[in-house]
Amino acid sequence: MPMTREEMIRHCDEMVIRTLNQRKYHESRNYWHDEMVWRGPHGWGTVIGIENFINNVIGPQGRAFPDYEANNVQWLVDGNFVATRGWFTGTHSDTFLGVPATGKVVSVGFSDIWRFEGNKLAENWVEVDNYGFLKQVGAVKEQTHLSDTTPFMADETK
Repeated sequence: MPMTREEMIRHCDEMVIRTLNQRKYHESRNYWHDEMVWRGPHGWGTVIGIENFINNVIGPQGRAFPDYEANNVQWLVDGNFVATRGWFTGTHSDTFLGVPATGKVVSVGFSDIWRFEGNKLAENWVEVDNYGFLKQVGAVKEQTHLSDTTPFMADETK
């Protein structure tokens, strides 16, 4: 029997809370297929397999931000796909995106699209505001044309 919308959201939210926020990486197998595919943000590449995901994505991320906490704020469900957007906070405590630890607390936006096969996740597409992270830790200078503080004007889209 296919999962309901609510069950799919609960599965994804619980996966984030248990495996990322609580750093119970070994529990990833409860939520993901063994041969899952993680399609990272630009420059991160694609990771295939739960062991590679644990060892090359969430493990290093947990070392870089030992107090990592993701907050999903919006959910969309379409068929066997679940999408969310949110942000994570954490103290930059180890090298991340090539930047040595700064000790700065950051808040970084992200979006995820997950694809279910049966009752487990099979695939994930991820976008992370790498520029926002780099700006917050002082690794890049403010680029006014890229600033996230520029107000959106509805009139500009016409």
